[in-house]
Amino acid sequence: MAVLKSRDPANDEVLGEVQVARKADVVGAIEAASTATPLSLKARIAVVRRFQKHLLAHRDALGRLIAQESGKPLAEAMLADILAAHDAARHLADLAPKALAARRLSLDNILLMDRNASMTAEPLGTVAVIAPWNFPLSIPTTGIPTAWLAGNRVVFRPAPQTPLVGQWLAEALWTCGVPQDQLHIVHGGPEVGQALVAGDIDGLTFTGSVATGRVVATACAERLIPSVLELGGKDPMVVLPGGGPRVVQGAVWGAFTNAGQACASVERLYLPRADHHHLVAGIGRQSAGLRIGHGLEPGTEIGPVIDDAAVARIKSHIQDAEKRGATVLTGGVRD
Repeated sequence: MAVLKSRDPANDEVLGEVQVARKADVVGAIEAASTATPLSLKARIAVVRRFQKHLLAHRDALGRLIAQESGKPLAEAMLADILAAHDAARHLADLAPKALAARRLSLDNILLMDRNASMTAEPLGTVAVIAPWNFPLSIPTTGIPTAWLAGNRVVFRPAPQTPLVGQWLAEALWTCGVPQDQLHIVHGGPEVGQALVAGDIDGLTFTGSVATGRVVATACAERLIPSVLELGGKDPMVVLPGGGPRVVQGAVWGAFTNAGQACASVERLYLPRADHHHLVAGIGRQSAGLRIGHGLEPGTEIGPVIDDAAVARIKSHIQDAEKRGATVLTGGVRD
């Protein structure tokens, strides 16, 4: 069976490997999940509460794994992945009893005044969760518990760039009480994602590119199954007149957190004409002083981008901007 090697993007060191799922494995995971019997809501909430504690108890080793496999600095791994995942799990466990409770509906139509109506939440069935590499813990820790707390079974495909974090998450949820027949993990690249989307699933959550999102949305629409898509952004920062150092700090952080590899990272700035010169100069100076290094090195502010394909995309954007008249104030070349 083929294996998928996990590599540290800072130095290409092999961190570990996982088995790649074949199409038959994906089909088998979906079929096995479809026959699983959900736990009671009370039991499901208790599992998610245990998972919260499990995250914090293992935060040091988990933070190092995230920093090594995704390239982000350790502080970002702690804040944007582990603490974000903890807060998401807490929020979902708190929300579940009310969100899933049956409730009476008011009928304002005069023709229905003598009728009663209520709404009951029912699980969809089997939900596929296809997660990204840029936030390999926090994003699937929203998707998986959301689906599972609602009584669904889950088939999870982590990003091929961060399979070890995905495997850690699945094993942690099993350890905390999610039955293995209710949560399956399948590793691999686009072909595994395609097999999941084409499989006999009842719903899907996907985080990834706009181009792939269109394909996923079309496939789900053709089968009339619900999908939740979180895709790329082109996010502007609007600066009001009189912006000073805090604007510079906010712009630099918004642009370079996670090495700029976030759907909500700042990609454009709208600046007052009167403030343009000093703000651009300040952003250039602060950007030039950022410390680039391995995510585990003390003081690192920017880790490596995820792979050579990402490097090529960034280089093409810089070249395109220069052709359109942009001036590169700092960087612009690969070390």
